[in-house]
Amino acid sequence: MINIIRKLLLLVVIGVLGISTYNFITHKKTEPLQQIMTNTEQGVDVAIENFKVIHENSGRKEWELIAKSAKVNQKEKITYMNGVNVTVDLENDQKYWISADKGTLQNETQDFVLEGNVRLIAKAEAVAQKVKKLNKKLN
Repeated sequence: MINIIRKLLLLVVIGVLGISTYNFITHKKTEPLQQIMTNTEQGVDVAIENFKVIHENSGRKEWELIAKSAKVNQKEKITYMNGVNVTVDLENDQKYWISADKGTLQNETQDFVLEGNVRLIAKAEAVAQKVKKLNKKLN
């Protein structure tokens, strides 16, 4: 009787592993990085679809920038982006989400400027606490 239960449990484990592997393989999204190279008078520029930059400090992710498309100007060391979304991770597990129609990224310093329908989304509690602290300091 115990051997039959062991065999059934082994079949269940093998079945779960098989189904999990199948789901992982079939639902895995792979989006190849698409690059288009064009020569211009200023040097070689790179156009990238699904552009992504992650900024880390001491191994901790501070922000992640994703753009639908980006054009890198090697000579000016600047990247022009369209359809920009930024996720900012603060130290105390607070997150801010920023979106804009377009933006520019300084390649060396990773400073960025967003423009056109810029939206900031934050948890209300975090913003309210910061405003209260600021009001206390001002009064």
